[in-house]
Amino acid sequence: MNIRIIEVLLAAMICITMLAPAMAQPLPFVITGHVSDSDGNPCNGTWVQITNTNTSASWDAENDSASNYYKLVLDSDTMSAGNVLLFETSSCSETKMVEHTVTQSELEDGGINGFDIVLDAQQEIIWQGDVTLINGTTFDVTANSSVSYVINRTTALGALDAAAEDGIFNYTVNDDWYASWDSLFVDSIADIASEGYNGWMYWVNYPEDPMPGIGADQFVLEDGDVVTWYWSSSMDMTPANSSMLVDINVTVTSPDLIAVTIHSPQAITKDSTPLLHATFDQIAALTWYVIDDGAAVTGGSNTDNLTVTLPELPDGQHTVTVYANNSDGNVGSATQDFLVDTIAPVINSVTLDPADPNTGDNITVTVNATDNVGVTAVTADGVSLSNADGDDTW
Repeated sequence: MNIRIIEVLLAAMICITMLAPAMAQPLPFVITGHVSDSDGNPCNGTWVQITNTNTSASWDAENDSASNYYKLVLDSDTMSAGNVLLFETSSCSETKMVEHTVTQSELEDGGINGFDIVLDAQQEIIWQGDVTLINGTTFDVTANSSVSYVINRTTALGALDAAAEDGIFNYTVNDDWYASWDSLFVDSIADIASEGYNGWMYWVNYPEDPMPGIGADQFVLEDGDVVTWYWSSSMDMTPANSSMLVDINVTVTSPDLIAVTIHSPQAITKDSTPLLHATFDQIAALTWYVIDDGAAVTGGSNTDNLTVTLPELPDGQHTVTVYANNSDGNVGSATQDFLVDTIAPVINSVTLDPADPNTGDNITVTVNATDNVGVTAVTADGVSLSNADGDDTW
């Protein structure tokens, strides 16, 4: 009986010894995928390094100069569910870093299959800086049709125009679809022209705000906006993965207007050729004035005042507006309404009550007076008479 028990124990130990190596054998964990450039073209022979950020272990994947396929074969004991893998790739003059978290199902399936990587283009910053745009101002731009358009300065296109002037680079606009969309589109920046479906797009406040749905010449900016012009080679391209950028930080301000003060003529003048005298709070590059909605008359230049004798005016109500602009082209103005009255009033009658007063009597003086533009005041021996009924009698 004892011999039988010993034989059974020996057999069991032999089985355990033979099974132990098989049970300890790790399963393979295989990672595969393809690498493409930012335009979707295959990048053959791409270097791919994969790092387990939880253990700091790194491996270089197998690649082939004739293919954009990569493969890394590991043991499953190098991975755990929840481990974060960092993929670092470089090829086709582009790079990419992307992370992936290992799942339990991937461990059970033996790896990560089809982990394709699209490289990020190395971004060229054509220009980056600040521009100041002034509310109420415009600029002119000529399209490919040779038609000139007046554009609101505080638009996304206005920001590009200001950046181009500051950065000394050019841009062009196309109006082929203006009749349909009432908008221009930018077809080149810094001599880099659109080609087919590849071209320039803009985004305001990326990535916080959505992509604009209107033309850049129609999108009105606010103070603090950031306008990014970027080269796009696909509809899912964004400023983050574009190869070329123009980044514009925008300040929107009110125009620095010249304050205009008109000192004469006063509200009423008996001079048919009154003196026009206005002053400015800063040197005006150019001044001009308009009388009664007539033609503009040029005043002086590089001056802090406008003093001129107006042409002869008929009796009646008139309006004069004085304009002045500064070196930035910002225009200030002031308007004065005035009455020209060169005809003296007519005193039609004067009556006293009593008619034959004695010394010390209280006297009521009644005056009937008329004028072509109306009588505004009547005095008798320095005393102002009243006009209670609003007629010609005082």
